[in-house]
Amino acid sequence: MALTELLAEKKTIILERWLDRILEAYPPDTQTFFRENKSPYSNPIGFTLRKGMEGMIDQILRPLSVEEARAILEPVMKVRAVENLPPSGRVDFILPLREIISEIVREEKRKDLLGQEWLDLNSRISRFALLGMNLYSECREKVNQLRIKGREKRTGEVRGRRAEV
Repeated sequence: MALTELLAEKKTIILERWLDRILEAYPPDTQTFFRENKSPYSNPIGFTLRKGMEGMIDQILRPLSVEEARAILEPVMKVRAVENLPPSGRVDFILPLREIISEIVREEKRKDLLGQEWLDLNSRISRFALLGMNLYSECREKVNQLRIKGREKRTGEVRGRRAEV
């Protein structure tokens, strides 16, 4: 059995462990809400995160297209860009995937799978993390532009009111 086959078989377990690691950055009540509420309407952030995680796992199990990876990761990074986390905390959720995959391989007593295929998979995870940082930077820039436009608009409205008086 190849590494990608093992990971495809264990995808649900990987997702659960990965979500647990990601949610460690949130308060306990938020963790419970994200775990229990899977609706895209009442929990859009959790839904977006889960969907992105599933897409990322699918992408690392096969050759990575930058366009596909960007389409998967961009909605997640838009959410992460406005969260109250330090910059490193916004993209570090990708890297624990390496540890989780290593744990799965050890549990299955398949250390023989940690050869070239592992190195390739590791490389794809790294590319996802770098792409995540680029997307985060783009999203933060967009947020800052919107904030500036909002301030300019409010300032213009105040000036307009003063001119009317």
